[in-house]
Amino acid sequence: ASRAEFLDLETTLPLRPDRFLERMRRELPRGIRFLAVTDIATRADSLSKVVNRVIYSARIPDSHVSYAVASLNGGGEDRRSAENHEAALNRFLERPSIPYTRVRERKTKTVDLRPFLRGLSLDTGSELHLDLGMDNGRSAKPHEILEVLYGEGSHAVPVTRQEQLVMRGTKALSPLLAAGRGTGGTRDPR
Repeated sequence: ASRAEFLDLETTLPLRPDRFLERMRRELPRGIRFLAVTDIATRADSLSKVVNRVIYSARIPDSHVSYAVASLNGGGEDRRSAENHEAALNRFLERPSIPYTRVRERKTKTVDLRPFLRGLSLDTGSELHLDLGMDNGRSAKPHEILEVLYGEGSHAVPVTRQEQLVMRGTKALSPLLAAGRGTGGTRDPR
């Protein structure tokens, strides 16, 4: 699932963003809508090239939390407590390396996910937020992080992309603002 998708679209004729938004509103299926439109310079990098940070969320089942707490904190404590879950996340983030074996078309490759993992945090109880960096389209996949942290079976945990961002120093920008020319944009008022 996703709450943050972006689309580069090239038209053969000039099109006003407000008119485009109105047309799309009428044509798109229920549940899908454009929230904003902006002009992007013809030679601008594609949005997929400028996005360098993605935030995901996932509600982690108690059984998976127990696995992470037991493997990262040791045994003996309440394995479902948010405090112990947070401690397990902090220990995970302290790792200098997070090896993961990817299997594609019968080939295996071990990659280090740690350079892409910018942060992990808990919302209410077991709502996990994953902050992943990107480098020229390369990144860790959220389910890869979940599998290393919570064990087998975590690939079935639903993950939602919450935000895509362009980080410039410590400033987080919407990809539309980062790529746009600053003129001709419009937002859906709904």
